[in-house]
Amino acid sequence: MSEQQHGDRRRHPRCSKRVAFCWCESEHGTSNHVDNISESGILCQTGAPIPLMTKIQVLLDLPKPFEQRIEVDGVVVRCEADPFKDNCFKVAIFFSGIKDADRDTIRRFVASSEKTEE
Repeated sequence: MSEQQHGDRRRHPRCSKRVAFCWCESEHGTSNHVDNISESGILCQTGAPIPLMTKIQVLLDLPKPFEQRIEVDGVVVRCEADPFKDNCFKVAIFFSGIKDADRDTIRRFVASSEKTEE
């Protein structure tokens, strides 16, 4: 069954390919691990919970062959404790402010990852 049949509301493909560097700076801490990325947002891990609707700045360094830093504004839309790790929270961030060129770069990054995973 596809993810859509299970009620997945995501509109854009995403990938789990390692993003070389990501940090989400706020008074709630810093993240350096991305679980997945799409042109509309990321799922990352933090050491402390971040309240829903918190505005956050996200910096992404995409790996080769893209090698591009992308800076976006985001909003926390989900934050859940990781049941398998102490002091770890899965945080979903929706990109609320992203340049069209950066969105296109992420789209191409995800598409290239899908091809290498086949």
